[in-house]
Formats: sequence, structure tokens, C-alpha cells
Amino acid sequence: MTADEELIKSIRRKLKSGYPDGELKNELLEKGHPEEDIEKLFFVASGHSKDPVKAKTGKNNTNIFTLIGVGLLITGIAITSADTWLTQYVYYLLIASAVCFAIGLHRSISDKSK
Repeated sequence: MTADEELIKSIRRKLKSGYPDGELKNELLEKGHPEEDIEKLFFVASGHSKDPVKAKTGKNNTNIFTLIGVGLLITGIAITSADTWLTQYVYYLLIASAVCFAIGLHRSISDKSK
């Protein structure tokens, strides 16, 4: 068992027993662990990943523009099926949807190339 695995087990035990995570982080900082490593260890201890080296912290991969594009597309299709005064705005919704999809696609490609 490596030192990291022992440290992760220790973190899990302390957190399950109700030990405050802020105090635990401060203790690890005082022992000389870098803050980034502490975040990775907590990420692994919470059960999100098994390898602290591969654990990603601080980056959210959700692409909000793609979600907005889907919402606008669904709204535009729903308005076309209902004959109301809103049907004059359908083309604007579909254009906005296409723009959001394009931005989302561009962001996902640029994130993968990094």
C-alpha cells in the first residue's frame, strides 16, 4: 500500500467520523502537502476517481451553450406546432439555436485540443 492510498484511507475515515474538512485540509497544508494535491486527494477520497494523478479538479466540462441551443431548438419546434402569435419568432429561435450549437461545438473542440 502506497503512502497516497494510506492518506486517502485516513481522509475517508476522518471525514466519515465527522471531522471538519477545513481543519483536515489545514493539517495537510501544515504537513507540507501542496493545495492542488490536497484537492485531488479529497476528490479521490470522496469516491469520484481511483487515481489521484488522473483526478481533475477545478474544471467543469459542462458546455452550457450546447444546452441552451437544445432548449431553443425544442422551443422553436414546439412553437411551430402551435398556431399562436409566437410563430413569427420561430426563425429567430432557430437562428439563436444554431449560433449556440456553433459556439458549443467550437468550445468543445478547443477544449479537446488543449
